[in-house]
Amino acid sequence: MRHRDKKVKFQKGKDANEMLMRKLAVNFLEHGHMVTTEKKAKAIKPFLEKCVNKAKRNAQSDQNVLKRYFVDKRHLEALVTQVAPALKSQTSGYLRLKRLEARGSDGAMMMRVEWAFPVLITWKKEKKAKEAKKPAPKEEVRK
Repeated sequence: MRHRDKKVKFQKGKDANEMLMRKLAVNFLEHGHMVTTEKKAKAIKPFLEKCVNKAKRNAQSDQNVLKRYFVDKRHLEALVTQVAPALKSQTSGYLRLKRLEARGSDGAMMMRVEWAFPVLITWKKEKKAKEAKKPAPKEEVRK
């Protein structure tokens, strides 16, 4: 029986499902919104809300869990330094799901996932390492 069990499971296996949640979470943080299928949207909402709660608490154990989900430091840093303070006064319900039309190709119901409260994430542009100038190729002298 599935009483009080709301975890959405996909048929790809445990590792693939965890990776899918990570990718969806990173894409959502990058853009601030996301359009995806209904099943994926309903699965990512509790995952991201738990991550925001952990970022708000910001204890060492919470940071270790978040490092497991967000491998790139800039995503973790944005979550802790920008998202958590913006949602500090809220206790839950950080995300909103809006139902869209069915996808034309296969008829899958689409949903838009977005922040329920204003959250602005500013990304710092990474400085590109200046490539060392390569010496010009030597011209061969033919005899």
